[in-house]
Amino acid sequence: MIVSVVAGPLLASGGGDAFRLSEIVRRAPHLMRALRAARDVDPPDWLIAAGAIRDVVWDELHGRPPTAVPRDIDLGFFDAADLSAASERAIDARLRARVPDLAWDVRNQAGAHLWYPEVFGIEVAPFASCAEAVSTSGIAGLHRPLVCGNKPQSSSARR
Repeated sequence: MIVSVVAGPLLASGGGDAFRLSEIVRRAPHLMRALRAARDVDPPDWLIAAGAIRDVVWDELHGRPPTAVPRDIDLGFFDAADLSAASERAIDARLRARVPDLAWDVRNQAGAHLWYPEVFGIEVAPFASCAEAVSTSGIAGLHRPLVCGNKPQSSSARR
């Protein structure tokens, strides 16, 4: 499984804060179950971000075990070819079938520019990737991504 930091070119293999974050995430059983389920479902250009990650980091910083069930798992993906709500619902259903006890919140970031003005009152240009979309504060409620489940590459290139 790939666990990497999206906030810049740092990778967990490079040490430092990225490595520390990777280790924290790996010790969080519910977040790891979510990452495994997302890897199995494998929506295009997906990532997990926001509260589930923030909470395990907060627990670590305050000496609590990272074993609490996350309030929700924010999974963003990027599929410009299918912006339908049905596509989001299908991915959500597949994730819930694998890990039904987690509260999934699934959003196709390729369509964020379509609803962003109505929700936040400003227009944004279409994004080129899921990471770009969620690194823009406020997009789809995911905010700044920390853990990326996969990179946009062919299945044969993934480990």
